Amino acid sequence: MTNPLEKQMIAEFNVPVEMRDGIVLRANIYRPNQEGKWPVLLNRHPYNKDVPPISFGLYDISRAVRQGYVVIVQDTRGRSASEGEWELISTSIQEASDTFETIHWASKLPFSNGEVGLFGESYSAFVQWAGMLQNPRELKAATPSFSWSDPFDGLMYRGGALELGFLSYWQLGMYLDTLSRLYSDEQERAIALAQLISDIDQLKTEIKALPLKNFAPFARNKVAPLILEHFERGMDQDYLDALSLKGKYDKLTVPTLNIAGWYDIFLQGTIENFLQMRNKGGSPEARQSKLVIGPWMHLDHSHQAGEINFGLAANSAVVDLVGLKLRWFDHFLKGKDIGIISEAPIKLL
Repeated sequence: MTNPLEKQMIAEFNVPVEMRDGIVLRANIYRPNQEGKWPVLLNRHPYNKDVPPISFGLYDISRAVRQGYVVIVQDTRGRSASEGEWELISTSIQEASDTFETIHWASKLPFSNGEVGLFGESYSAFVQWAGMLQNPRELKAATPSFSWSDPFDGLMYRGGALELGFLSYWQLGMYLDTLSRLYSDEQERAIALAQLISDIDQLKTEIKALPLKNFAPFARNKVAPLILEHFERGMDQDYLDALSLKGKYDKLTVPTLNIAGWYDIFLQGTIENFLQMRNKGGSPEARQSKLVIGPWMHLDHSHQAGEINFGLAANSAVVDLVGLKLRWFDHFLKGKDIGIISEAPIKLL
């Protein structure tokens, strides 16, 4: 028998969502083209909601819609079509509130049944944790993948050393998306883009300039004062508290399906999140959290890690991480007893 959900999908683009401070964030909404109310799966990220992410194996909107979900993908504050300004530390404080308000908005849409789940990885996983700390009553499950736990272990610092290479590359790269806001003239924008690409490519070479503020790519871009501020503050826990989950797990009541990669920069953080949720989560459901680890890197979830080929069976698409996530949501958002909770809490690939 043909599933009517497989025939058509309605897509709405740049739907406005006004936050309590008046800033308007914009989202794309994908939903079944038929009467009814459906659970909502929400992904908030800063990498342009209109562009499919690199990690296709974890992201399949049409499959989720065919399975009876509304999928919403939103540009976070200050990114792409959303208003506001983005800066790692100040915006990270705002992400908790923005996520809480977006969850509430999504639950009230006319085609929503009021149940919401969160999905995404890396920065989007952090967004999930930030929102979960607000305990929105409509949020029933989350799947934070490739996620840090402590910014002093892999994000800002590692083993007490500033992650200069990672921070420089990532934060400079974040400005690629903002050039259209800074330059209305197409020619000026093209020149600025070429310069920024050159600056990012320079990071592949040894940084010899001292003090660091004199390194040309830093001197030309806003990233320099941000990195230097991290340098000057050192390992200041209060300064980075909004990015940390340390000591907060007992406040988290939502069950999480945690996915990690053996070669991911946030492997330890994802393992820590899982262990703490199992032992200290703030509800019986939170303490049912699970963990999957495979031979994947941060942005590559295929079966290839550097020069090592683990065989096609290790590919995230073959493992079917999308299907695993949808089973997780089926249990907690649709109340389907499909046996996922009785399975082992840890799966290693």
